[in-house]
Amino acid sequence: MLITITLISFLVTIYSIQYMDKFTAKARFYALFLLMLAGMNGVALTGDLFNLYVFLEIASIASYALVAFGCEHEELEASFKYLVLGSVGSTLILFAIAITYALTGALNMAQVSSMIGGELRPIHLFVVALFISGFGLKAALIPFHAWLPDAHPSAPAPISAMLSGVLIKTIGVYAMARVMFNVIGITPLTSYVLMVMGTVSMVVGVLLAMGQDDIKRFLAYSSISQVGYVVLAIG
Repeated sequence: MLITITLISFLVTIYSIQYMDKFTAKARFYALFLLMLAGMNGVALTGDLFNLYVFLEIASIASYALVAFGCEHEELEASFKYLVLGSVGSTLILFAIAITYALTGALNMAQVSSMIGGELRPIHLFVVALFISGFGLKAALIPFHAWLPDAHPSAPAPISAMLSGVLIKTIGVYAMARVMFNVIGITPLTSYVLMVMGTVSMVVGVLLAMGQDDIKRFLAYSSISQVGYVVLAIG
């Protein structure tokens, strides 16, 4: 996962060199870009739930600024929508981590997993629902997808590539898979929910993509569909 994130980021950085010539604040762009990359690498490497949340937020906050990088009306509006929905997702994830800490007294993933031991009480199912909703917002899964079709066309081309290529997969799908399998433990019910959400995203995403006349909006809905494939496979 780490190799995938850094390889795609490296290729995007090479592409950015010429693309960013038309922008003035190049130093700020690269600073934010590297901050986003650091956040995604942290999500892939951490073994602690609270650190997962911190790195997730680092990547998210950098991406909010990068979506608005052109500072035009459309970009600022898309970034604001992304910021509001992203913050809701982050809050749901933080609540889920707080409840998990209250139940187990631990934040280390391996420790929490051994304490839960695969036995899911109703409160654990509530935590699972919070995690799925929070990570679903980060991954732009339907019905949590409203921010991506606006953010994708508004962002500079390198950031569009990062959003679809690695960001929604790392801080959304990969983080969800780690928490579901390594920490909480997967159940038939959780699998079923993920399969249903994945299938809906697959079908609805591609149908919405067919109605687009803007290529970046088309690719945004295509990304929503592709995330559906990944979540279906995980389920």
